[in-house]
Amino acid sequence: MSEQDANAPDAGSEATEVRPGERLRAARERLGLTTLQAAHEMRIDVATLKALESDDYARLGAPIFVKGHLRNYAKHLGVVPEPLVTAYERIAAPRPPTLVGYRNEGEQMGGHVELRRMLPVVATGIAAVLLALFALWLYRRPPPPVVVPVAVAPAPTTAAAAPPATAAAIAPTTAAAEPPAATPASTPRAEPVASEAGRVAPAGQLRLQLRFSGESWVEVYDATGAPLVYQLFDAGQARELNATPPLRVFLGQAAMVSLAIDGKRVELAPLTKRDATARFSVAAGGAIR
Repeated sequence: MSEQDANAPDAGSEATEVRPGERLRAARERLGLTTLQAAHEMRIDVATLKALESDDYARLGAPIFVKGHLRNYAKHLGVVPEPLVTAYERIAAPRPPTLVGYRNEGEQMGGHVELRRMLPVVATGIAAVLLALFALWLYRRPPPPVVVPVAVAPAPTTAAAAPPATAAAIAPTTAAAEPPAATPASTPRAEPVASEAGRVAPAGQLRLQLRFSGESWVEVYDATGAPLVYQLFDAGQARELNATPPLRVFLGQAAMVSLAIDGKRVELAPLTKRDATARFSVAAGGAIR
C-alpha cells in the first residue's frame, strides 16, 4: 500500500457513521410522532425540526443555536444530547485545505530572476530622465532681476512741533487695561444613578429578570406570539426586559435559571418537568399559570 493510501481518511467509517439528524428522526418515529406533532409540543416551527433531522445546519444560524436546538430536541425525544452535539461538532469542524503543487516551477523561477536583473536598468533609466528634466528647468529659468541702488535725500533738520497729546489719548482706558476677572470653572457634579431595585416597568407591563447559573435555552413570547427572547444563555449571564402580559415562557434547563417578576422571585421547582424543562404563562399582575 502506498504512502498516499495510508494517509487517506477512512471513507467507510464516515459513510457508516449515523448522523445526528438520522438519530433524531429514528427516535421521533419510535415515539410515533410526526414532525408537526413534535413541533407543536415543543412550540417551535416545523422547519427547524426538519432542518435538524436532515442535518441542514446552515438554516439554523450560528453553532451555538444549532447546539441548543439539538439539546432541546434530543431531551424532548428522550435521547441523550451530548453524543449528538459531539457528532455535530465533528461534522461542522473545518477541514484543512488541500495543498496543490504548481507546475513549471523552473519557468516561474526564471521569470523572477529576469525581473531582478531588469530592476537596476529600469531604475537607472528613471534617474536619467529626472536629471534631464532638472537640467532643462535650470536652462529655461529666467535670470534674477538686477537691483539698482537709489540715492536717499537727507531728512529735514527742523521737525514740526507735534501737537500736545490730549489727556484722553494719554490716559489709559481702565476698562481696556484691566482684564475681566476670571470666573472659577464650576466642577461638574455626577448625577445620581438609579439603583437596580428602583427600576420599575412602565404601566401595564411586567419586568422580567433572568439570571443564569448554568447553560439554558430560553424562549419568551408576547400575546401575539412574537418572540421577545429566543437564545441560549451561559452561566453568569443575565437578561432583563419589560413586556405586556400575557406572556409565554419556556426554559430549557429550569434549574439553571433564577426568575423574578417585578422584583418578586418565582419558585420554578413546581413548574419543572421530568426532562428539566419548564413551560408556563405569566398573566397580568405576575400570576403564573
